[in-house]
Amino acid sequence: MSARESILGFLVLAAASHAAAQTLLFSPNGDGIKDQVTFKLSLQENIIISSWVLDIREPAFKGQAHLVKKFEGKGQPPKEIRWEGKDLSNRLVKDGTYFYSLSLETPAGNQSAITPSPLIVDRVPPQAAVAVDMSEFSPNGDGNKDEAQFVLKGADENGLNGWLLTIKDKEGAPARSLRGKGPPPPVLRWDGHGDFEEDVPDGVYGFELMVEDLAGNRTVSPPQSIIVNRRGLVSTVEVSPRVFSPNNDGIKEEVVFKIVSGSPESVERWELRVLNVNGKPMHKFEGTKDPPGRIVWNGLAGGRRLPDGAYQVVLSETDRAGNTATTPAQPLDLDTTPPTLAARIEPDLISPNGDRVKDDAVFWLKAEDSHLLESWTLSVLNDIGRSMRTFAGPAGTKPAEKLSWAGQGDGGQNLIDGVYNLVLEAVDIAGNKASTPKQPFRIDVTPPQLSVSADAPLFSPNLSQLSFALSVLDAGKVDSWNLAIKDAQGRAVRTFTGPAEAIPSQLQWDGKSQDRAFLPDGPYTFRLQAKDAAGNASESPEQKVTIGATAPKPQVAVDLRAISPNADGVKDSALFKMQSPSFNPLKEWTFRIWDRDKAAQRTIQGRGDVPGSLPWQGERDDKRPLPDGEYQFQLEVLDLAGNRVKTLEQPIRIDTTNPELSAQASPNLFSPNKDGFKDESVLIPSYRDASAIGEWKITIQDARRNPVQVFSGEGKLPLSIPWNGRAQDGKLAPDGAYTFVFRAEDEVGNRSATAEQIIKVDNSAPEVALQADKALFSPDGVKDVTTFLLDYKDASDISKWSLSIGQGVDKIPKTFTGVGRPPRNFPWNGTNDRGQIVPDGKYAAVLSITDEVGNTGKSAEVMLTVDTSKPVASVVAETDPLQEIALPMTVSQTPDKDIVISLESEVLFDTGQDNIKTQAWSTLMKANHLVRRYPQRKVRIEGHADNVPIHNERFRNNLELSKARAKAVMQFLIEQGKIDPARISSDGYGDAKPQDSNSTESGRRKNRRVEIVLVKEGK
Repeated sequence: MSARESILGFLVLAAASHAAAQTLLFSPNGDGIKDQVTFKLSLQENIIISSWVLDIREPAFKGQAHLVKKFEGKGQPPKEIRWEGKDLSNRLVKDGTYFYSLSLETPAGNQSAITPSPLIVDRVPPQAAVAVDMSEFSPNGDGNKDEAQFVLKGADENGLNGWLLTIKDKEGAPARSLRGKGPPPPVLRWDGHGDFEEDVPDGVYGFELMVEDLAGNRTVSPPQSIIVNRRGLVSTVEVSPRVFSPNNDGIKEEVVFKIVSGSPESVERWELRVLNVNGKPMHKFEGTKDPPGRIVWNGLAGGRRLPDGAYQVVLSETDRAGNTATTPAQPLDLDTTPPTLAARIEPDLISPNGDRVKDDAVFWLKAEDSHLLESWTLSVLNDIGRSMRTFAGPAGTKPAEKLSWAGQGDGGQNLIDGVYNLVLEAVDIAGNKASTPKQPFRIDVTPPQLSVSADAPLFSPNLSQLSFALSVLDAGKVDSWNLAIKDAQGRAVRTFTGPAEAIPSQLQWDGKSQDRAFLPDGPYTFRLQAKDAAGNASESPEQKVTIGATAPKPQVAVDLRAISPNADGVKDSALFKMQSPSFNPLKEWTFRIWDRDKAAQRTIQGRGDVPGSLPWQGERDDKRPLPDGEYQFQLEVLDLAGNRVKTLEQPIRIDTTNPELSAQASPNLFSPNKDGFKDESVLIPSYRDASAIGEWKITIQDARRNPVQVFSGEGKLPLSIPWNGRAQDGKLAPDGAYTFVFRAEDEVGNRSATAEQIIKVDNSAPEVALQADKALFSPDGVKDVTTFLLDYKDASDISKWSLSIGQGVDKIPKTFTGVGRPPRNFPWNGTNDRGQIVPDGKYAAVLSITDEVGNTGKSAEVMLTVDTSKPVASVVAETDPLQEIALPMTVSQTPDKDIVISLESEVLFDTGQDNIKTQAWSTLMKANHLVRRYPQRKVRIEGHADNVPIHNERFRNNLELSKARAKAVMQFLIEQGKIDPARISSDGYGDAKPQDSNSTESGRRKNRRVEIVLVKEGK
């Protein structure tokens, strides 16, 4: 047995081996172990890549390999690509074998691809199981059950990386740990010793087996327990609740006996008895082996409920050796009797309004029970059962016999009028409930609610009556009411009243006084009053109403009796002037214009006073102009009292006629360059009207609407007017588009103008541009064609074109020609005029275009490169190497008998930091548990690091970082672990004391640690 195996106290009986996996495995399951695969790409030097694709496929089925994931891009591929095991839909792929391949393409379209290579996705955790041959043993050296034997099993179809068996005490701290590479051994024995050959304390210990496969998947067997027992039976019984009430009301119906066995699995038989006050057994539970941890009893014995009273509970146990132990008696009360309650209120009608009459109510209360009350509540409920005021007391108290209440709710607010109920409820400590019947009473402090309104603020008694809408509401009985109308001096002129039992909802007033005489025009007021049977009186706010019987007197006049609304600035509109004196405010007015057939053509309406003036330009209601003819107009007004008056009808006339004009240019595109072809354009005007033509003008203007040339006259209009493209200063007009307008007026001043028309001048050659969608291409079967994009601009149409591709004036291997407009896109497959592919190299393309007037334009040269060479590349797939299963905390013993608790820095801290991570607290508390086992030993905290240099804002080097981390662990053990500061110290050593080589990552990880050293007594 090796020294390490000797310390651990395990015996390895057998070991399994497995063949090394030949195919890369990884497990994308988010556990931080081999979650992704890294593809490392390398290319030959000086190769330029235009696009690349790394695809991952399933194995071929019937000749088809389904695509699972694709990485692609433009330009040079990255040196590394990471795959997290997700497919094109960003979902994790299923477990199995996949094949990856890299494809490349150069800017010329040349392609290459590597042969697909396999990798395995494995998220299926390995199988792990551990069993023990006995559930309890006594490692006391007596030769009987001194050792427990563990049977270990671990398997995975892709092979195992390692295993870890952990035995933990009740605090979760490891008491024994063993790990190894490959599959676990079949059998391990434990003699009850800890990691330092010390006897572990008696108690329950948990154990579990962790197994890790070659893909990094881990499985932990279900937690199991084993008992170390060197002492015998020590059990306890807890009774909860102490008082219960098995009366089928759903509250505290059962009592629970919680049994904690001091020696699980060691009990041979047991008995739990319920005794009365005389010690007589009334009921019992019994069984063999370990008693249950929880027994529930419903108070029944022999099918009948035991009577209310006091009882005791006793547990007796006998172990396998015949030793019997009995627990101390625990008290238990059975109580099914609810409290006795009574509640009443005096008086049952209150009006808490501060008038000292029935402002308060008195509650008379009574509550009795054999036990203390758990709670009591006195509630004032509204008509829907909602609690508006609650009185309550703490557990163990009773309500006072007398309570006074002033009608306020829980928030101190006065409760609204209505019927309420008083209810007293109580619950004793056994959960028995009781409540009193509802005691009704009423609150009433509200006077009658009134509302009154008139259907109009102004009315004319010679047209209609005024209607009042009345409403009188009260929770009780109304005693009297009246509606009073007063004049401006406050004198009552009319009063309505009647029996309180039948208050009308409406009243009609004809504008007459109480003695039935007509009242003069003017303002009046009205108000509604009422009083209920309790003497609460109300009156509505005073409101106003006006009598107005005098009709208004409208007037209207117009400044012109005839208009010509043709927007020429001469008699284009008429102005109507209006007024309407009136006693009452005007409600609305209407101004109408109709034709000789009495059809309304224009209606203008408004509210309030008429406008002082109103312009009219001969339009209809829809704003369209009216035709020439005779029309009538009239003003009508209506005041707020309903009086309506109209003016007499008056005439007005419309008269407008415009001449009809047209003009055209032939041709509308010409080139005045004196070459004898389309050197001028002829303007042809046309005039039609009943009246003779007066002044006329044809204006030619540029794009900025500046006049270029003007032709004008008066009287007779010429049949045609030639234009030679010259401006008024005699200079040739620049190329471009121009517009011309023909304007004229008749002898009576009616004017017209044609719409702007276009005429173009073109003396310039076409503007030509050429592009190629691929400046580099490879006519070898892939990316075989480059497409030319032809663009041109000219005022005239195109006559012919040509596209030449060559390597100089004397080397033109390809020429395309055409008549008319060239196509916008033109493909070239890299062949010459003889149909042969041109050699690799650079070529220049030029586009030439001639327009229909002979002007020729050429594009700039477009350079093309023909390249048929192919790229060479390789790709290697890698994933994180698996390390031996790491323990967050290991415990060892030095030759000097010092105990060393070693903690990996990654478990405790983030990189380069000294703040302890929250998730590390549980690990440190387990270490603290071990420290507290040895209270006589001094504690030294040591910080260690690897040799990788560090420099951040807080720490200049690894020595400073290791000292800070050791101090942080020391502070944690003092503050959280309650370790005496006098027995603990800390220091850091940087990379001065490595445990392993710093040349490997696994070695550096071991060197980054914090050690808690328990120094042997006496040193």
